[in-house]
Amino acid sequence: MEYTDSENAYAAPEATLERSLTGGEQITAFPRFSTWWVLLLSMVTLSIYSLYWIYSRTKILNRLVPENPISFWIYASPILFFIVGIIVNFMIGFYGAEAGSGLTVFSNIVSLVNLIIFIVWAYSFRNRLNRLAGVEKGDKCYAGPILTFFLNSLYMSYKVNQLIDRQREAV
Repeated sequence: MEYTDSENAYAAPEATLERSLTGGEQITAFPRFSTWWVLLLSMVTLSIYSLYWIYSRTKILNRLVPENPISFWIYASPILFFIVGIIVNFMIGFYGAEAGSGLTVFSNIVSLVNLIIFIVWAYSFRNRLNRLAGVEKGDKCYAGPILTFFLNSLYMSYKVNQLIDRQREAV
């Protein structure tokens, strides 16, 4: 095979090497990890694993739904607020009554902001997951709003696993 001056014989191939996943197949991009393990690891690590789960699964979801990704700040800021909360609560414990009520109020505000961002993340994840899986209200795999509010990442883990199981059964 001869090459012209405009072609480079040593250039990398330009073909797409990743297989495009369609419809429900995209759900298999998520690793299946038991919701019971998510709960246990979240308790043992004092919620650190839960933050990791949120971060890693949101990155996967954003890769699968690039036209409408969840903002980096929505899924990364709970980590920041978690760290700030630990530092502030350590200061309250270390200084005791000398710290005054200012740190306590600040700690409560940080916790409230973190809770609000966490709920925004849960509904953002839920909406994109339902859309990605093509499920609608009434479907067994539909992530509902009430359990999303109360169980957040545990419920999302359960729904991801349920969608993965449904996809495996269909194959």
